[in-house]
Amino acid sequence: MKKEYVLLGIALIVIVVGGAFFYYFRGVIFIPTSVRIANEASALSEKGNFEQAIEKYQKALASDPNDPALLAQIVRNIALKGNVTGAESVAFQEAQPYAERALQAGQDDFGVLVAVGYLYETSGRYEEALAYYQQ
Repeated sequence: MKKEYVLLGIALIVIVVGGAFFYYFRGVIFIPTSVRIANEASALSEKGNFEQAIEKYQKALASDPNDPALLAQIVRNIALKGNVTGAESVAFQEAQPYAERALQAGQDDFGVLVAVGYLYETSGRYEEALAYYQQ
């Protein structure tokens, strides 16, 4: 009888420790690394840390180089950085390769079209921006 209580106690401890381990590490285990990095990048972007956000998005892009959402976020953050610093033409040149890749990967993707449109808008190329916004 005592042996049964010991075994039951051990089983209970294993269940509690296993449950605690699962609860603590569930985000680490089940959320892909690229998603976690993109979430960090998004938080940086919201705080106006565009350069750091761009670096994080580029890191997330390493796992899926043709992800249109990540490419669009890079384009958007480069355009925002250029708009804030007054270097819109430099930003346009920097973002152009990402914009082309984003359009190839997701030519009908709403987020891509808005990001590319915004890039053109911040560069003063309003007709081209409008064309992307209207698609």
